[in-house]
Amino acid sequence: MVGDALGVYLAFQQPWQRRRLSCLLAVVAVLAAAVPTPTLEDCPATNPHCQCKGTFSITCENMGSLSQVPPWTPSSNVYYYLRMKSGTNGTTTLSTIQTAAFKGLKTQRLFLEYIGLTTVQSRAFSELGDVLIILYIQHNPIETFQEGAFDGLDQLELLWLALQTA
Repeated sequence: MVGDALGVYLAFQQPWQRRRLSCLLAVVAVLAAAVPTPTLEDCPATNPHCQCKGTFSITCENMGSLSQVPPWTPSSNVYYYLRMKSGTNGTTTLSTIQTAAFKGLKTQRLFLEYIGLTTVQSRAFSELGDVLIILYIQHNPIETFQEGAFDGLDQLELLWLALQTA
């Protein structure tokens, strides 16, 4: 029905209008084909407990006990969010966010929840500085924020700290 309606619409247009519309549709088709569809291989996470959903999100849970953030494979994709948390089927303990911990990753929002975080080193989030707008750290027994822990976060609009107390 839609194709018939489009055909009728095109039948009543002037020849130059049909050519212009045909060219526009051809350009749209070429551009749509040129945009790569992200695959699981494009996921910048190196930890097998981190799952990407296209370029929308990365969720890391049930990673076990880690002393620092795992490395990231460089990616040009900008993710809407990265969430690191303990899941319902296991635990994630991440004691330290090391300097430049997120090198190679681009995310607009970072959620660090219930992961046993105790130390945030200097310039820990600096590699996210040009894209990170929300940093959300909740329910962690943080003991140390090194001087300059949040340096380099030029685009940050919201820093949410809800610390766990003993």
